[in-house]
Amino acid sequence: MTPFEIIRERLEMRDVVEHYGIEIKRNNTCLCPFHDDHHPSAHVYPKAFHCFTCNLHYDVLGFVMALFGLSALDAAKKLNDDFNLDIHFGYEKTYQKPKYSEDAQVREIQCNKRERFEKWEQEAWQTIHDYLWFMRDWFEKYKPSPDDTYIDERFHIVNVEYRHAEEFTLDWIQQFSNEDKVEWKWVVDKMRKFLDEHEESTENPQAEPA
Repeated sequence: MTPFEIIRERLEMRDVVEHYGIEIKRNNTCLCPFHDDHHPSAHVYPKAFHCFTCNLHYDVLGFVMALFGLSALDAAKKLNDDFNLDIHFGYEKTYQKPKYSEDAQVREIQCNKRERFEKWEQEAWQTIHDYLWFMRDWFEKYKPSPDDTYIDERFHIVNVEYRHAEEFTLDWIQQFSNEDKVEWKWVVDKMRKFLDEHEESTENPQAEPA
């Protein structure tokens, strides 16, 4: 497990919120520290913090990042120190862009004729587009209401993946060279796999995702 996964597994949101000086009411609500809140508008779930006024949703790591203006790595180290988790960080560049291995499939894409690359690029873009819209649909479908006492696990997933999908889409359009696109092929493949696994719900909006 990564340090981030260990932190999310070990720490409860209530403990984190209270540790940093925020009072939680009997109904698991509290004043939101991210806007001028005079009536408790945030709900503290076992593994999440959600404000129904400013519509912010964080897990324990995201909460500390936002509260103190830290990077993910610095927030993880702070939680590690503050809660004596005894996590050892083996490397600093946690979010360094991974290099895609030069396997046969990538070399084939790089070496083939221009027409073949363009065909792959169009298919990749369609996958990215479909994935982003799927994330948007899930976000609206599983967004909790103020009366909810439980947040669907799919909302936890989409709350993170939606932002990543938006960032990746903008990078693909504005930043990536052809070489970058091939290097990031593993992300497109991951998106395609996710969509294929949820094909039924994509084709039939009334069906529950698998």
